Amino acid sequence: NPWIAKAQPEVVLWPLAVRVSVEERLPWLIVEFPQSSWVVATDGALVEPTDEVTNPRLVLEIADLPRVQFGSDVNRSQAAIDQRFAWGLDQLRLIRAAGWIPLEISRIVFHSGSDLEIVPSDPTVPAIWLAEVSVSDFAQRLNDLQRVLADLAERGERADEIDLRYSGQAIVRGGAAASGAS
Repeated sequence: NPWIAKAQPEVVLWPLAVRVSVEERLPWLIVEFPQSSWVVATDGALVEPTDEVTNPRLVLEIADLPRVQFGSDVNRSQAAIDQRFAWGLDQLRLIRAAGWIPLEISRIVFHSGSDLEIVPSDPTVPAIWLAEVSVSDFAQRLNDLQRVLADLAERGERADEIDLRYSGQAIVRGGAAASGAS
């Protein structure tokens, strides 16, 4: 079963029995490859194609998972997609280790080079652009993101994108006055 991350048998002598401890994989993301979509577990394993998930509880659980996509600028060869997926997964692990993004995420797009686009579920929150980061870099960029979001809220403005790809800079693109701002 691909959902089993680890199974550890234990023999008990009295009364004679065998116990098996099972550690399940937990769904984390849906990756949308050119030919199919797969559920990705928190350990990064591709667990099951989404069109083969039949457990109703799991169907509901994966419906709200962030979708990982590949930008139109990414070479569509299988080798390029596999390489981009491995790179992106490593980046997402670093981001998760640093505290993740304090927003509900709809989509994560792996672009060519070292670019990563994070699209929040809330359409009023701007997309976030990141470049390849370390844990400490991401912690700084997360602080920058929180400052920019607070500044936009204070001024009653919205943005389309916040670009955090460059160290020490936050580039805000697009936007207008937020509707219903006080």
